[in-house]
Amino acid sequence: MKSKSDILFVNFPPWDFHHPPLAITYLENYSRKKGLNTKVLDLNIDFYANCKSEDKTMWEIEEFVHWFDPGLFNKQMSRFPGIFEQSTNRILKEKTKLICIFSHAGNLNFIRETLKKVRLKSKTPIVVGGPGVVHKSLIKRIEDLVDFIILGK
Repeated sequence: MKSKSDILFVNFPPWDFHHPPLAITYLENYSRKKGLNTKVLDLNIDFYANCKSEDKTMWEIEEFVHWFDPGLFNKQMSRFPGIFEQSTNRILKEKTKLICIFSHAGNLNFIRETLKKVRLKSKTPIVVGGPGVVHKSLIKRIEDLVDFIILGK
């Protein structure tokens, strides 16, 4: 049986796959130095690695609107049946005490669809921070699915 981590840091798509978000790196390193058992789960890399080559263009900056706009996002994700269940299962497999999510405007729809499924199976506290939660209109996309939102960081 897997040992339970104190904190699971999760990176959701889309993000530049050449450079992981520094916020997760810093927070995970700081938490480890304080004696906490941590784990990083990069769902962005997982999704990208499992896409067909013609779908990898979704990570190009010109495609941002397809991640941000809910209607375009749903249309785009319909090509990937089961992606949110896979993401949910990856998160729940980790057996953690706390889920910490790095957000930005482009990944809030992916976060929302995944957390709707996570919430059906787990009461693990969820914290979201990052530039995705700096404006009320963005916060509204996920506030009903998380326990804490860290503003301004």
